[in-house]
Amino acid sequence: MELKTSPCGKQYFTDNRPEINCFEVYGDDYKKFLTDFIPYLEATDESSWIDIIFANKDTSKRCVIWHFIGFVGQDYPGANSANNLDWYEANVCFIQRAGCEVNDGNHPEYTQATPKQRSIAYLKNLLAGKELTPMELLDQFMERVA
Repeated sequence: MELKTSPCGKQYFTDNRPEINCFEVYGDDYKKFLTDFIPYLEATDESSWIDIIFANKDTSKRCVIWHFIGFVGQDYPGANSANNLDWYEANVCFIQRAGCEVNDGNHPEYTQATPKQRSIAYLKNLLAGKELTPMELLDQFMERVA
């Protein structure tokens, strides 16, 4: 990652990736997204991960959600990442689950030693169908109440 200075003088780290819109690039194909995102995460240094907060002050340490923000090229001050975060939460997994539970070590099934290891294990299980996306959870719920 590269250290940059924003127009307001704030220093921050960025991956320098092109900005994308997940609705346009991936639509509802979360599996294609995960086949791109998991290798990206695997290539990150363990030292670039953090738990408890989304990112440290200069964003050199990030949780899985802030790594996602870097993946979509929106890891700069002032980026409007709400659209991509909405896409992630609708199509991949709830941010509460990804960040606060799995990344931070508060999920009983993901007890790996680091946030990176826990997050990647969860996303691989999601890709393999061992975990359910929000839409799959909704479908499962609707079948039960119907």
